[in-house]
This record gives sequence, structure tokens and C-alpha cells, in this order.
Amino acid sequence: MRDYREMCELFDTNHLGEPPIPARFRSPLRKVAEWTYATRDIDPLRMYMFGDYRFEAERERVADYVAVSRAGADTDPSYAITTYQLTLGSLALFAQVGCGGVDRDRAVDVAKVRRMFNACAMLADIAEVVPACPRHQLILTYCDFRESRLRWHTRLDEPACAIAPNDLERERTRRPGADPLPLFAAAARALEAHAGSTARDDE
Repeated sequence: MRDYREMCELFDTNHLGEPPIPARFRSPLRKVAEWTYATRDIDPLRMYMFGDYRFEAERERVADYVAVSRAGADTDPSYAITTYQLTLGSLALFAQVGCGGVDRDRAVDVAKVRRMFNACAMLADIAEVVPACPRHQLILTYCDFRESRLRWHTRLDEPACAIAPNDLERERTRRPGADPLPLFAAAARALEAHAGSTARDDE
């Protein structure tokens, strides 16, 4: 728990709020590098580039993990990107917010980081309690300076579940800079609806 407490103090001291770490991950959480903590081997640069680990989740069923990092840009030391990743049951979540920079309002930016963490915490709480589906995983990619996307990913090599998600073929996107809460709320409803449909079919 030492690294977990260190991470919370580091982020909170810098007014970013505490990254949401589900209880099961707090003890195994380890400091990987400066401003980077995870329960698995992780590359802060690959987290910063924001693509590799999402593609990994699409290629294969990844063991549950959480990772959080904050990394700066070489061209502007005052600018940093905070990245949060969580794979938990039927959810794969990748979230990223930029903060700082010579032409940006730091107070506004740190509020965005905290809001992203709050949205991630809400979704993590739901992912912890809904049953994991072996065939369908909800992948949420949120970024405040890129397009964000929410969609179901199907694993054809896994046994079919009783009920496929109703919106399996439909993607929901949000423009860069959009508030994370509507998209995260849609993800929460999708997880709960799929879990509820599967449970009713099993009765």
C-alpha cells in the first residue's frame, strides 16, 4: 500500500485529485517511473502516446489492471498529459487529459483532470459489481484533445454469451474537448443493461 499512498499524495498535492484505484488493486500497485503507477508492466511513453494499450485490449483479453501516469512534453515543460487506464471485467477504459502550457489556464486544466478522475471512479465502481462477460467488452477511449469513442468489442474466440449488447454495432463518439460525464454515463448504462439482460436470460 506504500506506493498507493505515495501516488495519492503526489497527485493530491498538485491539486489533481486522487486517481481512482479500485480496492483490489491498491496493494499490488507499484511505482513504475516518476509519476507512473501500475499493477502490471507498463511503458509511460506508450501510455502518453495513447494507442498501443487500447490496441492490445482489442487484440486479446488482457488481465485486469490499472495504470496512471503523468508525462510532459519536451517542447513545453509546463505542459503534461495525465493518462488513466483500467481493464476490469467487461470494461476497458482509456482516459487522457492535457494540463498546463504557457497559453492555458492551469486552474481550468486541473479541474478537467479531477473531473476525468471522478468520471473514471464512477465507471470503475460499476465495472467492479457487474458480472464480466467473456465475449463482449466495452471499450471507452476518452481524450479531451482527440475524438472520444465508446463501443462494444466482440471476441469471436470466446464462448457466446446469452445476450449480445443491443448497441453492439453502434459507436458513440464525442468531439475533442467534450465533457467526459455524458460518455461515461452512457458506458455505465451499457454495462448495467448488458449485465441485466444476461442475468434475466439465465433465470
